[in-house]
Amino acid sequence: MTVELSTVTVTASELRDYTPPVSPTFSTQVGHTFFSSVQLLVDFGKGLVLLVVAGLPWLPVVALIVLPLWRLTRRMPRPTRMP
Repeated sequence: MTVELSTVTVTASELRDYTPPVSPTFSTQVGHTFFSSVQLLVDFGKGLVLLVVAGLPWLPVVALIVLPLWRLTRRMPRPTRMP
């Protein structure tokens, strides 16, 4: 059985003139939450527009499939109800 040794080097440093972060006030949190919500709403709108733009080229393909089927079902005689 062999034992292998290793060297570990630890470096520590101290920051001069360190000021700890100040916790935000309630009004700061409200403002941040509001503007974050507005940004999410804008991102949702952009995504919705991109979804519509991506779907537009498929509209003629879907119409070529759906319109003949729709016309066929309209021409089929409907069952009559017995009183």
